[in-house]
Amino acid sequence: MLDVQEVSAYYGRIEALRRVNLEVAAGEIVALIGSNGAGKTTLLNVISGLHPLGGGRVEFDGRDLRRTDPVARVAVGIVQVPEGRQLFGPLTVKENLEMGAYLHLRGGPKAASRKLMDRVFEVFPVLGQRRNQAAGTLSGGEQQMLALGRGLMGQPKLLLLDEPSLGLAPMVVAEIFRIISTLREQGTTVLLVEQNAKAALKVADRAYVLETGRLALSGTAAELLDNEEVKRAFLGRRRAAKGAPPAGPGV
Repeated sequence: MLDVQEVSAYYGRIEALRRVNLEVAAGEIVALIGSNGAGKTTLLNVISGLHPLGGGRVEFDGRDLRRTDPVARVAVGIVQVPEGRQLFGPLTVKENLEMGAYLHLRGGPKAASRKLMDRVFEVFPVLGQRRNQAAGTLSGGEQQMLALGRGLMGQPKLLLLDEPSLGLAPMVVAEIFRIISTLREQGTTVLLVEQNAKAALKVADRAYVLETGRLALSGTAAELLDNEEVKRAFLGRRRAAKGAPPAGPGV
């Protein structure tokens, strides 16, 4: 479905991504993990068209996206849920969800919008209970659910999730990842950027590790969960061999 080939990206003269290769097949959850500043969000933004491609190519369902703007990418099924949620705080839950469906449903029948919204309320019942409440007054977990719901209103084939657990309590994090698994079961393909590596790898099929803009490791989620470098760098394990120097901050 998604094929990222030799992708580079820049901020001025600073190289943020260096010849990154990544694939996501239909029906997968693929996790992208790495430290702060590794380039994870930049890669999502390149895929969604929010950051310019500095080299290489991005293909989606066999289509070269190099000349496709962000709006057109949403139209073909790539939807990003950004870090920090970026909701419209004064608008109600219902109005935020309607904004997510704007591209597909503008000028269309209201019944189509209601059908999409009913699906979101099935996944997130609390949003149905708060449909007329201002988004800015929701709890952090509820706001993240609304951000995910707004993404689903765009009818994604590929959902790009950027740090969905950021700033949430552990019980809420567990619920968010349960929902992500449910979305995959319902047919949504997910590329997940997440600093909570353990939680991400538990729900993912495969994963990639980025280190300062370069692809450092890749494999099945189970392989990376058992990888000693990943354990030391991301999972809080410090089981280096006796006499070995301490592990560095990256993989």
